[in-house]
Amino acid sequence: MHNRLSEVTIPLIDDDLRVRGKVRIVAQRALGSQYPLQEIDAIEAREWGEERIQLLEGTTYDYEIPLSAHGLHLRAGVIRRSGLSDSTVERGTICARSYTGLFPIILEDSTGNRVAEGAVEVRSAKIDYRTHYREMLDFIADRATDLLLELRAPSLVRLAPKPGVDPQTITQRYSFARHFVGSREFRDAISRIIALPHERTVQAVDEQNTHGRFRPTASLVRQLASKQPRRAVPANHSLSSRLSSIPTNVVVPRPRATVDTAENRFIKFALSSFELFFAEMERHLLGRKRSEDSRLRREITSQRTLISNILSHELFRHIREAQFLPLGSSVLQRRGGYREVLKAWLRFNLAATLEWNGGLDVYGGGRRDVATLYEYWLFFQLLDLVTGKFKLPSSRLSALIERTGDSFGLKLKSGIHVPISGKFDNGVRQFEVRFSFNRTFSRQSGPSADLVANYPASGSWTRRMRPDYTLSIWPAVYSESDAEQQELIVHIHFDAKYRVETISDLFGTDDEEAITAAEQAINEDRPTKRDDLLKMHAYRDAIRRSQGAYVLYPGTEHVLWRGFHELLPGIGAFAVVPGDRRGIDELSRFFDDVVVELSNRATQRERQSYHTQRIHAVQVPYPMHLISYPEREPDSRRSAPPAEVLVLAAWCATEQDMQAKQQTGRFFFRIQNGMTFSLEFSSVQYVLLYGPEFVALPGLMRVAKSSPRLLTADQMAAEKIAPMPLEGVFAVYDLELPEPELSKWHWDESGLASIGLLQAPMIPLVFPLDLLARALKSPPAQQGSQDSVY
Repeated sequence: MHNRLSEVTIPLIDDDLRVRGKVRIVAQRALGSQYPLQEIDAIEAREWGEERIQLLEGTTYDYEIPLSAHGLHLRAGVIRRSGLSDSTVERGTICARSYTGLFPIILEDSTGNRVAEGAVEVRSAKIDYRTHYREMLDFIADRATDLLLELRAPSLVRLAPKPGVDPQTITQRYSFARHFVGSREFRDAISRIIALPHERTVQAVDEQNTHGRFRPTASLVRQLASKQPRRAVPANHSLSSRLSSIPTNVVVPRPRATVDTAENRFIKFALSSFELFFAEMERHLLGRKRSEDSRLRREITSQRTLISNILSHELFRHIREAQFLPLGSSVLQRRGGYREVLKAWLRFNLAATLEWNGGLDVYGGGRRDVATLYEYWLFFQLLDLVTGKFKLPSSRLSALIERTGDSFGLKLKSGIHVPISGKFDNGVRQFEVRFSFNRTFSRQSGPSADLVANYPASGSWTRRMRPDYTLSIWPAVYSESDAEQQELIVHIHFDAKYRVETISDLFGTDDEEAITAAEQAINEDRPTKRDDLLKMHAYRDAIRRSQGAYVLYPGTEHVLWRGFHELLPGIGAFAVVPGDRRGIDELSRFFDDVVVELSNRATQRERQSYHTQRIHAVQVPYPMHLISYPEREPDSRRSAPPAEVLVLAAWCATEQDMQAKQQTGRFFFRIQNGMTFSLEFSSVQYVLLYGPEFVALPGLMRVAKSSPRLLTADQMAAEKIAPMPLEGVFAVYDLELPEPELSKWHWDESGLASIGLLQAPMIPLVFPLDLLARALKSPPAQQGSQDSVY
């Protein structure tokens, strides 16, 4: 039951259990018709390990506390003291923001020493955060156990759970363990075992008076012959002729069912292990006065009491201590109840020995940082997905675990780069695949002496970027560094965002620039709604060779925006909810589509990356910033950049020859034996007419679309192209006047010499137009002339 409250009063208690102050907390605003303060009943609080008085994250509250002595004050942080406070009364606000879990309210003196404290719970704004929390915690525990077992080093795993001596690790270990022992599955399993315990038949023995009936056996015959004490056989008995006496009593075997089996002994051992673990943690926490320690001790005591009550059942009184663990027993592996306890014990025993770097981020001080847990949970989900889909070797997973003293350290602390990589062959193209957690993309120094430009270096070309997860794929015939240099690697980034539930929360809407100042003040640590979208754009733009950036969040809607026509480049979001496979399945299909696209060598993305590398590989500055150049082609299409335009350099022996070519609108040359008529000759757009004294204008002539034509000597004569008899095959270019901007271009001798056109070539030469622009005649003395080409 939940009671909505407008205000509450929290007592602050010292180590002697005396009340040293009372904090009055008032909700600033109502949520609709309800206040963001609530009280839950004791049973629910004990079940979930929470305080009964609960605040709501992302909400601000007013507080007031009368001070009983000079110098006392509440510890700052989430609590913010107001200027309205004085020496007798402290007033201020409690800004819960994104803090969730236990929130201790500490009263301290002027030197910072703790005087007394109380506690409230800060609950998540998400309605289903509790189930998400348990689902994620259970999954991480399962996956961590699997990783340990994959190391194939059972000697490294202790058989008896024992907490470490560092009290800071107790909370995270207990957070794993309490879900094993406190789960409904575990309790149901124990109930089934008690109701229908495993039994085996043993041969018991009973002493039976020989007056009764019994089945004759070899053992009985021997007893009749020799067992004492004996009595005489009556003379009228049928045995009197054979035996003079028989034993008074004989021992007769009787089959009997017993529950003292190896499997039940294991169950008792497992329960005793749980009880020992909780007792050890209680001992470590004994005498500690912090509210989080007191709360933890109460929870542990409740769990230990539960186990003790189970062990006190009549069933376990008749079961001896285990001498060995029958882990290969079919009863433990298959029978209902026993199977669940075996699984729980294995998880508990391994998880209790894990020293998980990053666990303190989630559980430190009683805090339940569900958002951080979501980030770690997603790591394992993506790890399973990537390693399975791309068949990455499981031996690489051992890099996630390292030995740390007397336990294992799981390398999932924020900021540590954890890469898993391997080769993947889909039958069309072989790739190298790398999955990274918290990879940092920093600015690298490039080959240029310019400190500003660093192309084609890997990483970010501006400031450091660190996505939560990165999937990198490149052709296996290249090393990673070569693939970066050749624009062949593809990076796809993902960021976890637990605290949002809808696409509009993530990316805003088309008509929304930012959330209002009032909303921002209420939720100060939540950025504007467009910031998540801008962050994805930042990953996509700043990290070289990035082709995708996506948010993973526990919502319901997927959105994939495409930069062009293909899947990549893209930006968007995937809804991935704990306990629901649909989001992971959608990601799996997305990865399949990525592989299909990267395998297709004819994609626009592949073509674009090829030209990006080709264009930017070398810096060649051509001075054309003051040179007129046409904006449109004759058919109104955009003009190609000068570097993409080819010019055929046509030698003219005399000025009359040049003028004749201009007037007739034709230029031709004979294709000599052994000459290669390359594609460049058929792709030229302009012809440069030049000679020993090049002074005529225009020097450039545009090539007609139908050119060049290949004509024989007879065809040339028929069209009266040449005035003299010819032999061979000729390339004929039909010329027309160039655009007005190009009609003013002209060159001098030194300019032509600079690009190798000083003498008549044996065959015409082809140049890109931007290179030819370097040979332009120097500008005239007067500035701003209409005829100036610079």
